[in-house]
Amino acid sequence: ANTTIYTITNHRLVLRFGVALPMMINIPWHRVSAADLQLGGHNTGSIALTVEPGQKLSYWLLWPYAKPWRFSPVQPMLRCITDPNDVAEKLRLAVGEHDGSEVTAVRDASPATSAGLETAAGPRSAAFS
Repeated sequence: ANTTIYTITNHRLVLRFGVALPMMINIPWHRVSAADLQLGGHNTGSIALTVEPGQKLSYWLLWPYAKPWRFSPVQPMLRCITDPNDVAEKLRLAVGEHDGSEVTAVRDASPATSAGLETAAGPRSAAFS
């Protein structure tokens, strides 16, 4: 966690991680079809991204930043984020700015602690709450 950097831009999410073997992965917002926020204890949480069908991602390349036991499709994940609601709001604004539409909450991703979002344009540009 100390060596991981998540960078949110108006066009993409960049994951930089690794000490012995540094890695950098870019995930453009137009490839993201949905995202889910899962809240944990002590003001932490995780955000799992769902990429469009047909996008090839390697579970082993993303590990440990892939949703556990989701091999097909692989879901990149922002793990153990402090203040996850603030990060989710920033992601929502970034996706809305990229897509040019308002991103609003539309579903509950898991019982009581998770939420997903979708743009007015449809599920292709879903983001975070």
